[in-house]
Amino acid sequence: MTQDETVRAQEEAVRERTVARFLECEAKRAEARAAALAEGKPADAAYKIAHEAAKRHWNAWAEDMLAKRKALEGTGVWSATKDNRGALEPKNAETRAWIDESAASFAWCAFLRKEREGTQEEQGDSKEELQAGSLSVKSIETRGNVADFRRFVFPGRTSFTNATFQDDARFDNTGFEGNAYFSNAIFRRDARLSEAAFKAGAWFDRATFEYAWNVSAGLAPISWRGSVLGSV
Repeated sequence: MTQDETVRAQEEAVRERTVARFLECEAKRAEARAAALAEGKPADAAYKIAHEAAKRHWNAWAEDMLAKRKALEGTGVWSATKDNRGALEPKNAETRAWIDESAASFAWCAFLRKEREGTQEEQGDSKEELQAGSLSVKSIETRGNVADFRRFVFPGRTSFTNATFQDDARFDNTGFEGNAYFSNAIFRRDARLSEAAFKAGAWFDRATFEYAWNVSAGLAPISWRGSVLGSV
């Protein structure tokens, strides 16, 4: 296996874990919403309850990963340097394992509305499609009309490189502990990153915002080179 093939296989493995975890969150969201509505809760309240269930499931993993890093640091096992873009470079096996486990990848994912019907790509919760670039395109059906990551925590490297959001994308108050990559991402509807916390760095190079967008993120530099911005 060549080095490029090895890198691709590693990224595919990270993406498979990430998408599986996200689909678990979406299932929790659907269950919580159905239960809330069955109890007579209004739709807005049911939506909030549902999102809390999804967020809690994702952040349980994130908090566990951050606790593991803290333990490695506390025992002196943690050993890593940073490259010129701030990406972690491990110096031992334990640190390398944490960096791999903490990574999240939605690279080449197409976020689609679950209620939408018609094309073959929109059937099923997750499906790999044609080959494009380094990874196959994977469609992900979301509940309602939004890919909702509000207040999610990403403990390590995060990639939405070449991702496409067919409907709204919400990253309000989302926490990115490691580098976040949105290069070549396409946002076809509202993109909201109000109060998103990028603690390492963020890259939106050549990203396309076709509709309204709002970014009031802080803590680390954000690169916008070549981005196409729609209305605010």
